[in-house]
Amino acid sequence: MLVLLSLLTACDATCAQACKKLDRCEAVGTSGQTRDQCEETCQEVDNLYDRWEDEDLQDRLDAARNCVRDETCAAIADGVCYDEELYTW
Repeated sequence: MLVLLSLLTACDATCAQACKKLDRCEAVGTSGQTRDQCEETCQEVDNLYDRWEDEDLQDRLDAARNCVRDETCAAIADGVCYDEELYTW
């Protein structure tokens, strides 16, 4: 059971998970994007960083998505997940 829990928590959040959370957080401004637009933009950025083979940006984008998945809406609204050097959704 502990091994399964470790594997589940080790997975990075997907664009769909992050955008679903942002969609649920009313206090977080999403620049008027719909959930579908959020997912599309997030995936485009993910693909771009992958094409650039930039592991630092890929890791930071993963961390930003994980933060959005794991933090409260209030913390997200306060900017806890914001990384000014990333082009995020």
